[in-house]
Amino acid sequence: MWLPRDERGVLRYLCTNIGRDGVGHKSRLQLDEFGKICGDEHSTVSATRVLNERGLVMLGDTDRRQANRSIYVGLTPAGYDLGRKYNSRFARSGLWFSEYKDHWVWLIVSFIGGVLGSLLVQWLSRSQPS
Repeated sequence: MWLPRDERGVLRYLCTNIGRDGVGHKSRLQLDEFGKICGDEHSTVSATRVLNERGLVMLGDTDRRQANRSIYVGLTPAGYDLGRKYNSRFARSGLWFSEYKDHWVWLIVSFIGGVLGSLLVQWLSRSQPS
């Protein structure tokens, strides 16, 4: 499953910081640190809510009081596995190719077409009289 950038960042962060201990139960994270993943706190929390709707993250209450700004977040087993794949560069490219499996063929065909097109233009430009 290929996710949008904000959601990938949240999953990667949770998998790194919570790890296997966060699977099945919620851990408390400070909003100041957690909110910087996507640039601002609002987009990070909204990306976490979307992941919660997809069943990849368990989201608890958000405590926004001044003294205790924290959020309770946990990973489901599917979320942990996907987060591990997003942490690994090799596995992440495998996710991309599995989602867009036929696009690489068109990339190669367009490259070959560009090379053949440039060779054809050079050949036609030589054959014209000066």
